[in-house]
Amino acid sequence: AGMVFARICAQRGHDVTLYEKWGELGGMLKHAKYPSFKWPLRQFMDYMIKEMDKLGVHVKLNTTATREMLEKENYQVLALALGAEPSSLPLPGKDGDNVSYAANIYGHEDTLGKNVTIIGGGEIGVETALYLCELGKKVTVLEMLPELIADAPHAHYKNMVHNYWRNQPNFHFQCGVTVTSIDPDGVNYTDWKGEQHKIACGDVLLSIGTRPLAEEAMEFAGVADKMFVIGDCETAANVQRAMRSAFGIAVSI
Repeated sequence: AGMVFARICAQRGHDVTLYEKWGELGGMLKHAKYPSFKWPLRQFMDYMIKEMDKLGVHVKLNTTATREMLEKENYQVLALALGAEPSSLPLPGKDGDNVSYAANIYGHEDTLGKNVTIIGGGEIGVETALYLCELGKKVTVLEMLPELIADAPHAHYKNMVHNYWRNQPNFHFQCGVTVTSIDPDGVNYTDWKGEQHKIACGDVLLSIGTRPLAEEAMEFAGVADKMFVIGDCETAANVQRAMRSAFGIAVSI
């Protein structure tokens, strides 16, 4: 969202500065660098990064923007694309040493053992599972809804993912289940019949949604004449929605 907003504003003649707290641009798209099947998003991310340089956007990496910092610059418009953070839930054992958030394991896959259970079968959960299967991990996804990737935006995307996991022998899943607790050696859950089970595993990854950093964004209220909250910072969703959010605001300035 931040890069889309910067691109549109720069194309329309505005002087744009983009702050990024990490050492590279991309946001959640940075995960596309890892799974083989995410190559379209990887190419899109690379294209957008090149556009920042091409359009003369002032990119400041490794810079966490603060209210005091921005007030000194006297910006007329402030777009906040802070993103979202993984959601938590009151689940016994979620703070164990064997538990991590699925979105945080990219680049740290070597810390995981052979058997992994992922709680949450949305896009992030399933894509992470398939990626770990590519690395030789045996992964089981537990999802409370009747189907996996119910939040996927397009039918052709669902078909692609379905076909991929059908041909991935290390990928397993169960839907319609309720996870009740996490132990150091596995995950306890109840199936759709109400029967209790335990799946043995070494590592557990949580993929149970994200929380927009909207409250954090409000700390910048009043810094500029106009302030907008865009992308996942407004509503945690998919790439298309984040782009539309940024584009709609940028063309109105």
